[in-house]
Amino acid sequence: MRHYRMAPDGSVSYARFDYHRQAIESDKEALFVRFTGRGDSLKKGADLGALMMRGRVMDDEFELTERACNWITGIGEDGHGPAPCN
Repeated sequence: MRHYRMAPDGSVSYARFDYHRQAIESDKEALFVRFTGRGDSLKKGADLGALMMRGRVMDDEFELTERACNWITGIGEDGHGPAPCN
């Protein structure tokens, strides 16, 4: 699993490889585990992987928070995750 960190400005960068969920020490860290391999045939709605983090990612109206979008965008830009938030 890829361990990422979020900077105060909301940017996300790869930190290291880790395989324990306990490695996530704060809401400024996350792990991304990819379920699919490069070149795998995907169908619409297929899960590419899972992002594990601390804290809420949705507000009371069930919309993604800015922090959640920062995580999605940052990991997507790294080429290992989903497309950026809209």
